[in-house]
Amino acid sequence: IAAGSAKQVMVTVADCRMGAPGSEFEQSSGDGAGALLFGDTGVIANVLGSYSISDEILDNWRAEGDTSVRTWEDRWVLEEGYLKILPEAVSGLMQKLNLTPKDITKAVYYGPNSRRHGEMARKLGLDPQNQVQDPLFGKMGNSGAAYPIMLLIAALEEAKPGDKILVASYGDGADAYLLEVTNEITKLSPRQGVKGHLESKRIRKAVGVRGATMRGLDGGPPSISARYRDREEIDRLHGAKCKSCGLVQYPAQRVCSKCHAKDQGETVRLSDKKGKIFTFSLDYLMGGVDVPLAITVIDFEGGGRGLFMMTDREIEDVRCEAPVEMSFRKLRSSGGVHNYYWKAIPQRF
Repeated sequence: IAAGSAKQVMVTVADCRMGAPGSEFEQSSGDGAGALLFGDTGVIANVLGSYSISDEILDNWRAEGDTSVRTWEDRWVLEEGYLKILPEAVSGLMQKLNLTPKDITKAVYYGPNSRRHGEMARKLGLDPQNQVQDPLFGKMGNSGAAYPIMLLIAALEEAKPGDKILVASYGDGADAYLLEVTNEITKLSPRQGVKGHLESKRIRKAVGVRGATMRGLDGGPPSISARYRDREEIDRLHGAKCKSCGLVQYPAQRVCSKCHAKDQGETVRLSDKKGKIFTFSLDYLMGGVDVPLAITVIDFEGGGRGLFMMTDREIEDVRCEAPVEMSFRKLRSSGGVHNYYWKAIPQRF
C-alpha cells in the first residue's frame, strides 16, 4: 500500500488444530479465523511501527499427513522459544519507537495457555488487569495462527480514539506491531465481531467433522466441468427472480414455473437471506460424520425454496418453521479435490 501498488489489501488468517488424545493441545486448542482490511484512507487504526525476529526453533509442528499437532518437551519449548523470543521482539519495537510499557493502552499477544500468557505480561512489564486484552482461553481456546488477529479484533471492539494497541505474534520467531486507534473507529458500523460470534457459539462434533471417524465409501471426485458450469448456483447460491410475476426459483430456470415466461429471470442472491424450514427428513443410515443426516427444504425470505443439508445443529433444532441461515461448507474431499456447497445452520444472529 505504501508503495502505491494497491489501495486496499485484505489479510485473512485461519487455523484448525487437533491435539493428540490426552495432550494439552486437545484441551486448549480452538478453531478460529480473522480478517483485516488494510488501506490508506478511512482506517480505524494506524500502524506506527513493527519489529520482527526469525528463529528456526522446532517447538510445535505438524508434518504433512499428520492429523494432530506435535510438540517437544514443554519446559525447553517455552524457555528457549516463547518466553525468550516474543519479549525480544516487543523490546525491539519499544526501543525503535522510544516507548515504555506505560504508553501501551492494550496489549494483544499470543500465548500457549492462560498461565504462560499471564507470565508473559509480567515479563513485558504490563498490568494484567488493565493493559492486557482478555485472552479468551475459557471461551474459544488457543486458535493458533489466527489467535493474535482474533484478540486484536476483540480489542478494537472496545477501543477508543488515541488508544495505542500492542500486537505480538509468535511462531518460528516473533512479530510485534504498534497500532494507534483513529477517530474513524467511532464511525464503524455495528458488526458481530468476536464477541457476537462467541455468544452464538455451538458445540460441534469436531472429531467426526474433521474426518477422524468417517463412515461410508468414497464415491470419487466431483465433476470439475459440471462445477464450473454451475458455479453461480453452487458457489454463489444465485437463483432467478421472474421479471413478469416475481417468482424466485432456485436453481435458476429459463422458464418460470408459475407464469411460464421464458428467459425473464434476473439474478438474485440467496446466500445472505434468512429462511425457515418448510419440511425435513432425518437419515440414520446414510454414511457420513454427522448422523443423522438432516435434509431440509428451506423457504427464503423474499421468495425462493431450496433443498439443503443442515449442520451445526441438535436434533431438536430440525423442525418445521425453525429459522435458519446459510453457511458455505466443505462437503467432502476426494481425488485431491475439495468440494464445497451451501448448508443450512440454525440462525445465529
